[in-house]
Amino acid sequence: MPPFLQEILDLTFHAFHGLETSLHILLFSIVAAFAVRNISSRSISGLIVASLFSFMTRPDALAYVIPVWAVLFLYAETKVTRKHIFLGFAVFATMLIAYSLLKWQYFGYPVPNTYYIKNGSRLVGFSYVKDYLMKFGPLWVLLAYLAGQNGLIVLLQDKIFMLLFLPAIVFCLAYIKPSPILAQEYRFLIPTLPVFFLATFRALTLAQAGQSENHWSSAEVNGIYVSALVVVSMVMSFSLWKQYDNYNKYFDAIQSRLVSTGTALELAKHFPSPPPVLATGDVGAIPYFSGLPTIDIIGLTDETVAHKGLSHSYLQKVSPDLYILQNLYLTTPDASTDGAITDYCMMIADELQCLDMDSYRTIVADAERRHSGRGSTFQVFTMPIFSQEYQYLAQFAFGKDTYFFFIRKDYVYRGELAAIIEAETRT
Repeated sequence: MPPFLQEILDLTFHAFHGLETSLHILLFSIVAAFAVRNISSRSISGLIVASLFSFMTRPDALAYVIPVWAVLFLYAETKVTRKHIFLGFAVFATMLIAYSLLKWQYFGYPVPNTYYIKNGSRLVGFSYVKDYLMKFGPLWVLLAYLAGQNGLIVLLQDKIFMLLFLPAIVFCLAYIKPSPILAQEYRFLIPTLPVFFLATFRALTLAQAGQSENHWSSAEVNGIYVSALVVVSMVMSFSLWKQYDNYNKYFDAIQSRLVSTGTALELAKHFPSPPPVLATGDVGAIPYFSGLPTIDIIGLTDETVAHKGLSHSYLQKVSPDLYILQNLYLTTPDASTDGAITDYCMMIADELQCLDMDSYRTIVADAERRHSGRGSTFQVFTMPIFSQEYQYLAQFAFGKDTYFFFIRKDYVYRGELAAIIEAETRT
């Protein structure tokens, strides 16, 4: 398969992986479809259901559906229509509150762990949103031209255009503050892509409907629109095509390393009680295929880490039997250490290695709440007891990173578990 076509598949995987992203795209489209219809009891009911399902799929949908309701209300042609829209929104809000309270009662908190681990300080997501919107450059140029053709006021007064364009922009801007952790290839913003395309098409139809002899022909404007779509698609794909080799190795490594390691560790699940407790930041293939009880040290699936951060006291309380750490950066101690093993040093691969503090200087102040591979590894390795209670076992390369295995010295089946890992990492 040509690299460019393969890269499109990789883009699809990274942008749409996870069922919630695909559902988000579908539900956003359904919300837009009901919103642009003529106001009726059926369209309002459909919009209520689609809005609620969008929130149930991922809570960030509120940044999209609330502007949709607001535009409908502001652009209502009669007081009766505005009243129906208001009542519809009230029903949606009531159902939303009831669902949220039930979920809060069941889970113990109102929104998923992802909200808490992405609750960044300042505008940490600004670059993430900016880079995504810049990929639409050709569409913005075309929209600027169409605004000139129509007159900007025509676009602002058109309910359908505003229903498509404004909620999509608000949704993107809502991601300026959250930290874009686990947001590979714009997977959180990608639901707006078809909506932006449709908004531009609406502006195009308005220009064609109001064109005069001085305007470009319909064929010419259609050609510009199609060209803009093609260029946007090519720009998005080309930005990933440059990374083709890395992605190719990445998919191979998932199968050959992560899946293989998880399958091998499944043997440990059948040890006489207790089975080993695994702690890692990569809670995908290895925990899934091994079936071992797992502590997520980044926090996506761990309520304590997500809400309170990864503290030393929590790590000591759960006392995992096996750590698999990523983003571990080490250095050989200099003469000033006199060869002494400190809390941040231990024997790794028969050589004394220490934590490279320069690699962590940007996260030291709030490593506990970083919710990243670098932050969680720093917290684990700097535990006062880590070098005394754990020993290095093995490592393997995964992409540009290296995964390090550390086993608790007093684990009952340390020898058996070590044998599994050493056999796996030798291959």
